[in-house]
Amino acid sequence: LAERSFDKATSEKSYKTVDIIKPVEVSSAQDLVTVINAGCSVKLMANIELEEMLTIDGIEITLDLNGHSITGVWTDDSKGACLIHVINQAHVTIDGNGSLLSGTGSYVNTLLCAIGANIVINSGSFIVAEGNALLYAQNNDAGTVNSTITINDGYFEAHEDYNGIYFTLNLDEQDSSDQSTFYVNGGRFYKFNPSASKADGGSVNF
Repeated sequence: LAERSFDKATSEKSYKTVDIIKPVEVSSAQDLVTVINAGCSVKLMANIELEEMLTIDGIEITLDLNGHSITGVWTDDSKGACLIHVINQAHVTIDGNGSLLSGTGSYVNTLLCAIGANIVINSGSFIVAEGNALLYAQNNDAGTVNSTITINDGYFEAHEDYNGIYFTLNLDEQDSSDQSTFYVNGGRFYKFNPSASKADGGSVNF
């Protein structure tokens, strides 16, 4: 990108080059984990299957799904129940109109967990095949940093209910001091009304 400036003393236009940091293109689970651990934004170039939970810790990145999917396929409960775990004041923006999925028979029952962190979803499909939760937000262990998940668009589907309730957007209702929340500005939801959520006791309007 060329940035143009104007020199009043000489009345001449000068140009300088400005580096633009682009997301790193990834096509495998190993590359996805390596690049994110290095603190870089990523752009998917292929569908990716994860064999364990992906943790995004204390960094600000964009996850550009680029029309592709990330699917959790592990069946060992020791590898985590959440597909992507966002912690320690990390900030993740999801773009690219792809998908986050739990594989049939996998142990993944939640797609995005924000623990003292922030997530912004601008597009995509988010589907849990065998679980009643989809997105989860709570404060950090010390109770000092709340989480926010902002949904601007996308499709959200949890296949299963628990006692007739779908926990598509789920907060930690056990901690009354936790001020974590969801901000829903758009999107489509399967058997779930974000303006009258019953997932956290009573009726909550996100």
